Amino acid sequence: MVDYVLSLLRDGHRGPIVAMSRRGLLAKPHRRVDAVRIEEAEVPFGSGIGSLLRWLRGRIDRHIAAGGDWRSVIEGFAPHTQRLWRELPLSSKRRFLEHARAWWDVPAPDGAASGGPDH
Repeated sequence: MVDYVLSLLRDGHRGPIVAMSRRGLLAKPHRRVDAVRIEEAEVPFGSGIGSLLRWLRGRIDRHIAAGGDWRSVIEGFAPHTQRLWRELPLSSKRRFLEHARAWWDVPAPDGAASGGPDH
């Protein structure tokens, strides 16, 4: 959607722009946080999506219990997402795209890329 708005503005559009989400999802504020260090050896590369999500939720839960912010875990996880996607079994990629992509692709209000499967 950001691409469409930028294109309209570049072409001189001056009127109001109304954007609607097919799923009613809104961009979430992006708070700047320090990334938690996640070592490559800790990441369950090659696991199915269920195992991977359980591992990620566990990391987030432990970090929050220690007084941290969930975003710090996601920032620490980011350097590993390309390799995770490459090594994810095809069935898990399909499950992710079918069920979770809409939420993964909700951009930050500043238009930052999501880092999802197409990035």
